[in-house]
Amino acid sequence: EENEFFIPKKVLDFFHMTENRFLDFFSEKAVEEYHFKRLEHEFIVFEKDNKRGSFNYIPLKYNLADQTYALPLTKDIGFIFHELLVHYLLLYNLSMIARYETEWWSELVKTMPNKDFPLIETFLQVSIEKGPFLVYEYLTKAGHR
Repeated sequence: EENEFFIPKKVLDFFHMTENRFLDFFSEKAVEEYHFKRLEHEFIVFEKDNKRGSFNYIPLKYNLADQTYALPLTKDIGFIFHELLVHYLLLYNLSMIARYETEWWSELVKTMPNKDFPLIETFLQVSIEKGPFLVYEYLTKAGHR
């Protein structure tokens, strides 16, 4: 809601952290300034410092279809990467496969025998819509940093 982000306390179980440790962890990973606002019965509430003008919501991820934010429930290395970088790297790797592994790629497209094809197809559909959004967001907000 506006500049407030409500994170369910259930995420503490996934991260195996106490409330205080999660507050430190979230603040440490965040690119933007988030201020812990309050603890509610079921939520931890952060407020984003909107004075800096940037809209880089790392570690939160934006769902373009639902227009909501989500917090990944893993602490892997992808947790701190900007989504634009993730999309670029995956698209680059797919282009290299399509160019240099043409036999595998044509088999995948023609026969769809394995579970890779639905993942690739879904990712490409998401990238068609979200890619331009992420580039536009980056280019328009980059001057405000």
